[in-house]
Amino acid sequence: MVNDGVDLLIVSPNQQNILTPVVNRVYDRGIPVILFDRKTNSDKYTAFSSIVDS
Repeated sequence: MVNDGVDLLIVSPNQQNILTPVVNRVYDRGIPVILFDRKTNSDKYTAFSSIVDS
């Protein structure tokens, strides 16, 4: 995906340990990363959003 020119990555990681290296690589290439609902084991992301059920 990254080599194909993706401009933004939005991900809701189900398994933190598996996706952390991928998210880090994308972020390190200067591509914005938005984590949705769950975080990875890294602080390399542009924004985080979570749904709060009230």
